[in-house]
Amino acid sequence: MMREQVVERADRLVKLAVAKRRMTPLPPVSDEAWNELLDLGARAKRLAAVPRLLELSIPKSSEERTWPIVEHSANSILTALSSY
Repeated sequence: MMREQVVERADRLVKLAVAKRRMTPLPPVSDEAWNELLDLGARAKRLAAVPRLLELSIPKSSEERTWPIVEHSANSILTALSSY
């Protein structure tokens, strides 16, 4: 997967997370969204100029799943891939 595709998918994930965070009550993070985040995180680490920064931002699969975490991590991917 190319850098542009990872950026596009991360951007969509940020928008989804923002929309979900505005819902009341806050819906749980779906397996699909969580797996997408983990996949994008792994791909972004291979593409980023400083992959160590993403290691600190991308959650582990066993961590608590929340939409703010999804939004933060996807934004970190966008930042890491736009910084070079």
